Amino acid sequence: MPRIQNHTFDELSIGQQVERSHTVTLVDLQRFADASGDYNPLHTDPEYAASTPFGG
Repeated sequence: MPRIQNHTFDELSIGQQVERSHTVTLVDLQRFADASGDYNPLHTDPEYAASTPFGG
């Protein structure tokens, strides 16, 4: 897929696509917990999560 970069809205047309990816880091998870107030250890503690039926 061709890169779409440095375009204004006027230069975009219906049907154009762009692909993005992001690897979620521990910092991302901490920031989400801070923003949401969700400090459930299932979501924030890899060792705890691994000990549950969810397997981490």
